[in-house]
Amino acid sequence: MVSSGLRVPRAVEELAPKENDRKVRFRFDLIDDDGEWTLSSISNADHAQLLKTMAHVETMTAGEFFKPGQRLSKVYTDMSACPNSDATDRLESKFQGLDHMVRLEIDGLKRLYGVRTGHEFHIIWWDPEHKVWPSKLRNT
Repeated sequence: MVSSGLRVPRAVEELAPKENDRKVRFRFDLIDDDGEWTLSSISNADHAQLLKTMAHVETMTAGEFFKPGQRLSKVYTDMSACPNSDATDRLESKFQGLDHMVRLEIDGLKRLYGVRTGHEFHIIWWDPEHKVWPSKLRNT
């Protein structure tokens, strides 16, 4: 559970440039353990896949992983634009109105959401059904 003294990490723009040269590390200090997208609800198969993907990401520098256009990651600088009001409401109530997030794509639908501080990815949500920030439908 997050303590009442929650310290929300600063936005990416405030990071020192040298942080992009450091290897990505995952942190578990901000996990939302009683919400809709809690990591504790992960299936065994998804857990194995998540750990394999996280291990791969930890071989990358923050600059490589958070590079714009990189398939594995995405940076959301304005969470108020999120189409899922449940997600923004949760950020408001549980995370002091956190307005930025990052995500790790595991496969087709599965996502891990969190906050970036330097080379660290602070995990917040596990989204196995791509509901936090669903993709726009495309006409094909």
